[in-house]
Amino acid sequence: MALAATWKVPTGPGEPGQSTQRKGQPEDAFPAPYASPDAARAANNGAVPPDLSRVAIVYPGGPDRILALLTGYGAADPQDKPGIHANGFYNPYAIGHRTAMPPPLRDNAVVYADGTAATAAQEARDVTTFLAWVSSPHADSKRRLGVGVALYLCFLAILLVILKRRIWSHVAK
Repeated sequence: MALAATWKVPTGPGEPGQSTQRKGQPEDAFPAPYASPDAARAANNGAVPPDLSRVAIVYPGGPDRILALLTGYGAADPQDKPGIHANGFYNPYAIGHRTAMPPPLRDNAVVYADGTAATAAQEARDVTTFLAWVSSPHADSKRRLGVGVALYLCFLAILLVILKRRIWSHVAK
């Protein structure tokens, strides 16, 4: 909550020529990293990077697919240099087995406070877990609500069966 409040989110036009802003909230979308698609292409070898938080929902496999994509860089055959190709980087989990995105993670890029080994695989799991949460931040509360509704319906069904037996118990068969 405190981290979200450090961002300013535009709320729309206010006074003529002025835009109003408010403090960020946890459910606000992340700000775009690039000002325009052209700026994104210029920074990423001519390709606009996808919104990975949407990939977690939209594509089959979701978070598992992102994890495989982040950890799947390698050489297509033994003669190739690891990962680098004339038309992109080899990744068996990317569409067409090529991607314009260089390997984004490397070992020891992060220092964990609890002493966890900072491997690229661990960092990929952390990123994937975060992206899964960002894609559906209210999923936990929805699950809790679903469990409550299911328990309520079970209780109601049992109550109705008992009530039916009591009301119709005097009727002869």
